Amino acid sequence: MRLDSSVVAVGLLVLLAGCGGLSGGAPTTADPGTAQSPPGVNETSVAPRELANAHGSTLSGAPYEANHTTRVTFANGTVYAERTDAGTVVDGDHYAVATERRGAWTPVGIGSRVSYYADGETLQRLVVSWSGDSSVSPVRENTPSAVERLGLGDDDRLYQLLTSADETRVSVDGTNETSVTLGGARPVAPSYVSEPGPANATLQITSEGVVTELVVRYEATVDGERVRVRTTVDYDAVGEATVERPDWVETDG
Repeated sequence: MRLDSSVVAVGLLVLLAGCGGLSGGAPTTADPGTAQSPPGVNETSVAPRELANAHGSTLSGAPYEANHTTRVTFANGTVYAERTDAGTVVDGDHYAVATERRGAWTPVGIGSRVSYYADGETLQRLVVSWSGDSSVSPVRENTPSAVERLGLGDDDRLYQLLTSADETRVSVDGTNETSVTLGGARPVAPSYVSEPGPANATLQITSEGVVTELVVRYEATVDGERVRVRTTVDYDAVGEATVERPDWVETDG
């Protein structure tokens, strides 16, 4: 199980599945500050591999809370599809995560909400159908997709997002976080959309290299109609989060 060995890439990279595109300008600009720069980041540039590795290694083995949401909307504001993966991960054997879906697109065979709880000895799943029926069962999956999307995977997705951007801007405001804005990046789009355009992305990065917030925006096509895609990924309570047993978990006896 690779959950506890590289905690970042997936979440961030999947997020990158949505960015719009910044317009022209110098490749990089920066506002000097007094904060310590994250690994691979200075006032004028970003080293993609160094930052991706720092993000992954810092989160590796550290408990954290995460939220990853991708929303696809039509021009009139109608939500075509929305997926949110959220929860707490301590390591590959201890976590409580859930995936919720809403919108016009309702994939067959997948519930509106699927939750997982693992305590090192058991792994249980709660499935809530679109009609509201629910069921709990033990499962043998090593890495539920919700856990993957919350940052347990390989760091290449963050790396690819950073390297695909046409424009990178760095801003240091004197606090503990550095902002990086990307333009013209290549998004990793959901399977149900086509013709994704270039993406814009904004990253908030701690001095240790953890990307605590990622927002990606871009346009794509659904059934011949253009849609807006927005993905957000947030990490919180890094090194402090704890997993609590949900009420739905079944116990022996």
